Amino acid sequence: MIIQILLIAGVIGVSSVVMLGRPSHVGRAGRKAFFALFAVFAVVAVADPGLTTDVANAVGVGRGADLLLYLLVIVFLFFALHVYVLFKKQERVIVRLARAMALQEASSRGVMSEATIADLAPSAIVVSAPVPPASAADGR
Repeated sequence: MIIQILLIAGVIGVSSVVMLGRPSHVGRAGRKAFFALFAVFAVVAVADPGLTTDVANAVGVGRGADLLLYLLVIVFLFFALHVYVLFKKQERVIVRLARAMALQEASSRGVMSEATIADLAPSAIVVSAPVPPASAADGR
């Protein structure tokens, strides 16, 4: 009984951090809705463990704990794939920025002509003259 109270409190605590932690964006609304459903499922599963066994038997799994383990493996694989995709996307952004910085530095040193740099620069990144840093006199 004490473990159930602690687990439910933990689920509610984590859910509140996830749901209220950051402002919602349109793309994240679906994730928050999914997480809310997961939190409700977790609280129900902790409050009535026999229910998971009944659901497991209905889908052809022997025990509720086994069903939860199978679901955990699926969620983990989805999460790993999601993190991999985000990592690759971030890696592409970093490579494009590094290329743009290298081309900009080459331009400022006079190593390459502007026409050559424009041909080599990715289409979404415009290479221009370096912007001088804002000084304290500007009030920024």
